[in-house]
Amino acid sequence: MDATPPESKPGPVQLCIGECKPELRTRSSQLYSFVMPSVLGLSPSRGPESGGTKVTIMGENLGAGSSVTVLFGNQTCEFYGSGMLLRCWAD
Repeated sequence: MDATPPESKPGPVQLCIGECKPELRTRSSQLYSFVMPSVLGLSPSRGPESGGTKVTIMGENLGAGSSVTVLFGNQTCEFYGSGMLLRCWAD
């Protein structure tokens, strides 16, 4: 299975099963666009190694995608927020 989003312009998504022959593909009726998340800042810029610091991540499109993960090193940071602001506690 292959799903190819259009470049950066909103448009339908084409879905192919196996080869992308006309009889094996379909197009969505809704328009989708792909956005890249970007981090613009972190606050605070540092904290104790023992963890427990509440970290605010500012950016754009931070909630893009179906699976968003925040990591500090290899430690997952549970978070809440929106597309422009995430807050989590570093362990």
